[in-house]
Amino acid sequence: MIEPELKKNVQGILLENESMSKHTSYGIGGKVMAYITPYDIKDLIKIIKIINRINLKFYFVGSGSNLLVNDKKINAIIITPAKALK
Repeated sequence: MIEPELKKNVQGILLENESMSKHTSYGIGGKVMAYITPYDIKDLIKIIKIINRINLKFYFVGSGSNLLVNDKKINAIIITPAKALK
């Protein structure tokens, strides 16, 4: 379950308990705690600060091309910042 503070403060898209198979070109990957697409750079910074404060792991992912992800549950948050950095 994702911390309410994170859910409340994300302006972009937050998909909780999301399967990574939906976000990889190979169509593989287990569920992650959350898959986040920040709204903009300010949202990205706020998200990272909250994640660090509540001491969770997070990883950055691009478009998911050529990405191999374990099929087991992943106790981390995935951030895809491409739209936030345009």
